[in-house]
Amino acid sequence: MDTLMKLQNKLVDFIAENNGLFRNFEHIYLFGSIVKGCSSPHDLDFLLTYSVYKDDIISNSNSITCLLEQEFLLPVDLIILKREELKETNFLKKIKRYIVLK
Repeated sequence: MDTLMKLQNKLVDFIAENNGLFRNFEHIYLFGSIVKGCSSPHDLDFLLTYSVYKDDIISNSNSITCLLEQEFLLPVDLIILKREELKETNFLKKIKRYIVLK
């Protein structure tokens, strides 16, 4: 099993184990250098999308960042967009390569 597949499986497990933090997000995408095949990425890039804003989205995203950085020992960059913003910006088309984790 290649490194990216192992990371993907580990991230899916991480999301399931921390479901309470991720409950307000409809979709979670991994993108950036790790998805493009970089063997030693400098960070992990995630896009989290939601449909309805909830008060705990910001605090949960801060907790998610901290936990991911502790788990994977890399800086984490989160981009959080409302579903409509995702469509308006064509973000997924612009990044081209990504993995859907949720």
